[in-house]
Amino acid sequence: MHGAVAAQNVFVEPSGRALVSDFGLGSEGATQDSDRAAFAALVRECLGDRLPAPVTPPPSSAAAIVGSAAGALPERRTPRWLWKAIVAVVAGAAALAATGVLLAGSEDEPEPAPPVLQGAQALGSALPATGVEPLDCNGRPPTGASPLCTLVQTRLPGRPVIPRRDGAIRRWTVRGARGVLALQVLRRRGGMFVSTARTRYEQIPDEGVHAFQADLPIREGDEVGVQVAPGAAIGVRRDVRGAQTARSFGPLTRTALPVERGERSGFGEEVLLRVEYLPGAEPDLPGRLTGRAAKQAPAGQQLAALDVKPPDGPVRRTSVVRVGDRIAVDLFQRERRITRLPVAGADARGRLLSVNTHGEPTVYLRWRNPDGRTISHDYAVSSRSMTPSS
Repeated sequence: MHGAVAAQNVFVEPSGRALVSDFGLGSEGATQDSDRAAFAALVRECLGDRLPAPVTPPPSSAAAIVGSAAGALPERRTPRWLWKAIVAVVAGAAALAATGVLLAGSEDEPEPAPPVLQGAQALGSALPATGVEPLDCNGRPPTGASPLCTLVQTRLPGRPVIPRRDGAIRRWTVRGARGVLALQVLRRRGGMFVSTARTRYEQIPDEGVHAFQADLPIREGDEVGVQVAPGAAIGVRRDVRGAQTARSFGPLTRTALPVERGERSGFGEEVLLRVEYLPGAEPDLPGRLTGRAAKQAPAGQQLAALDVKPPDGPVRRTSVVRVGDRIAVDLFQRERRITRLPVAGADARGRLLSVNTHGEPTVYLRWRNPDGRTISHDYAVSSRSMTPSS
């Protein structure tokens, strides 16, 4: 039994072969029937009502497996509450139309990009509504074989793409994208990209304008990129004079990867990503302790410790501690604690499953709560601070 059969746990190789991940991280009460029902829901998510016709043996064939799972699909029915909501929306739209108000996103008027947050500076695209194309990491319409990559706008005439001061990212917005995306803060290390922070992954339902809150640190000279999951697309505009991008394949949260530029990457266009950051601000992380508060915090019970080598300084020690009814991660400069971060969602009555670095300046932590739920967090480590990177 898998216990968490869902789209985010299926990866597709360039050849089209599907790989299932995260075994053992789902519900402990999973059964064969619950896995079949979850797979059936995934089939419907991918195929809608275009289900394959029933097949005869061999039962191990892909078509037979899908056909068997399809038998677990319930009949599509629209709940009464949804019908009421649809009626209310239609009535509201009719009332607006009667008063001459145009609906955002209509065919007559493309959906506008939201105004930049007060006091923030924008990096990247102004998100124009014309000439938009959704493309995958190879610069083509996305398919099930589209790979994972991170795209970075390195030059866009008339628009800043790199911050001139340290600060904190508060929001990111895309147009023309669809599928699973995440925002990344990147730092150059020679000809390599290293991820210093990342938002959670967001599911983009359509190719309109979508804005997401963020709270990531960014330093002067850092770059921002959008991580495009397998099968997803990012909106671009072709033939933008002077626009340049860079691209790296693979998960930048785990390793430094080489940078590709120009025609080799298939991208020289404008990437429709806008990032808003507040110069001089710091991430607003509930429960974070720094400075004297971190130094004087109670030591607690140490559960694990490991050394991390950040890209901007010497080795730092990190430790996972139980402090009363909370679990936290500490960062030390020699013997002095300089940062403490609570582990969001972790119940102190649970247990630590693993904590490691994979040789990179990121701490990967997995915790299991008493109810069987697994909590996973990544923490990006610099010489001066530590922040959640997902």
